[in-house]
Amino acid sequence: MTWLHCISPDLHATAYAEHAPSWFEASRVLYDHELVIVTQGSCLLSTPKKLYTCKAGSWIIIPPGQWHETRVTSDTPCTRLCMLFDWNYQATVRNDETPHFTLASHPILEKHLRLAPSYVPSGFLSGYCPDLSAITSMYYRLHERWLFGTTHDQLIARSLALELLLEILDEQHPQQENDTDNALAARARRILQQAVLPHLSGIFSIQTFLTKTGYSYAHVCRVFNKTYGLSPSAYIIQLRMDKAQQLLTETRLPIASVAQQLGFQDPAYFTRFFKKNNGTAPQEFRNKHT
Repeated sequence: MTWLHCISPDLHATAYAEHAPSWFEASRVLYDHELVIVTQGSCLLSTPKKLYTCKAGSWIIIPPGQWHETRVTSDTPCTRLCMLFDWNYQATVRNDETPHFTLASHPILEKHLRLAPSYVPSGFLSGYCPDLSAITSMYYRLHERWLFGTTHDQLIARSLALELLLEILDEQHPQQENDTDNALAARARRILQQAVLPHLSGIFSIQTFLTKTGYSYAHVCRVFNKTYGLSPSAYIIQLRMDKAQQLLTETRLPIASVAQQLGFQDPAYFTRFFKKNNGTAPQEFRNKHT
């Protein structure tokens, strides 16, 4: 039994929007949890400790009480599907005046914070949708029932919210499926995470790792890109940048040492590479987030 057996989500609100390339959401704090699914384009979610690159096919759950801001980073519009919820049903009755968030210019009202139960993993949760098309369809059914349906429809929407969360959070789910494209992509992603993360400072062959799936490298790359909206090589870059952000914020290692741990022998090249992928140089990122 995992912590997912204990959740019974209480749905609060749903909304979706297509944002222009210039769109920016000011720094804010949520009172609820928010699930955000990106279906096209990309955006960057900034927190005091970490940057989250959210590309098409990715999802993130933002916890209450955490300052964050979001901006579109793609040259094309970015579409986000959003769901505000609690992990478990709350007996307290909400009304139209109960706020969902507050901006940096306003104080945080502690009484409205609806924190997660202790068994739910803390902090920001993020990942990639095992089947973006199915997840999107499920979300729109949930949204229609919640926003426009009867009281019965809203109860059904709660069950859909549980199904949606389980689909994206249950790591065992892809292993129980046949080798469909989505299951194959999920298996390839796990292989990359398990095999590549311990070897970021060395030289490795993505092709060697991915052929362990039993399929040709070209086929796995096509399926991976179709499912997650980026190539395996781009995913490795994202893993490297996530690790770089962690080292910059959680250690005092010199930039050259951070670069070396990530397989960059030239610190100047690492600095250019980091800035290209994160919008800021490593030292500027460290100064801002520590």
